[in-house]
Amino acid sequence: MKRWWVIAWLLLLSAVVIPISSTLAQSCGVERWSIKTGTDAEAPNINTSTISSTTITAMVGLPKPDSLPRNTRLSPTETTVFSIDATLVGYKFESDSDYHLVIADASGNTMIVEIPSPNCVGDTSPFSQAITQARAQFDAQFTASDHFVNVNVPIKVTGVGFFDTLHGQTGVAPNGIELHPVLAIEFNSSAPSAPNQPPTVPELPPASGQQWQYRVITNTNADALLTQLNALTDGWELVSVVIDDQRLDRYVAYLKRPLS
Repeated sequence: MKRWWVIAWLLLLSAVVIPISSTLAQSCGVERWSIKTGTDAEAPNINTSTISSTTITAMVGLPKPDSLPRNTRLSPTETTVFSIDATLVGYKFESDSDYHLVIADASGNTMIVEIPSPNCVGDTSPFSQAITQARAQFDAQFTASDHFVNVNVPIKVTGVGFFDTLHGQTGVAPNGIELHPVLAIEFNSSAPSAPNQPPTVPELPPASGQQWQYRVITNTNADALLTQLNALTDGWELVSVVIDDQRLDRYVAYLKRPLS
């Protein structure tokens, strides 16, 4: 009996219920924090009225920087305001008080967009008012917790481009691209919402020294999904298998492999 078959069926027969904490500690971040919140010297020069409409595919296709300066922006990406129509597939309240949102497109590409806490944004930030409004727009729809919550909601999100370090974040793009900070968010946008919308993203434990690429495989039939898993090559490892009754392709397998 093949290893995939055994692991997959064990996962299909198990279920874990995670309680949601109602009390969230407030703290602020450190790494590239001035860039994330707009208190750097270059932020006032960013024209927030000029918005570049783009896609997740285009953003994840940008070259990954060789290094990330602590207090200097990487032009033109980090000096541009982008707007993306996509699907919100999950969110979480992070330890730095950001709202960590994962967005996806119809091809399964994902990237992170983040809304800082207004309490962590300095008075000199030209983005302060927009961040406060975006946070309120999100709070009107959802309540972020310290556990990743899966959803499937069309949105239009606007924010400043930002490259983050790769450290095993849930939903991270291969090049680390994000919108950070988010300046505006609209729900029920024109993003496609079909029965085969990209599946929700599981919260994965942070990698220690190893960077990972993630992949999702779905099927309407469990046996067919296992056949797909048995045929996989190129170093993919099974993370979990879940049954999502809100989808037509209800059997969902999450996989990962090391990034070279």
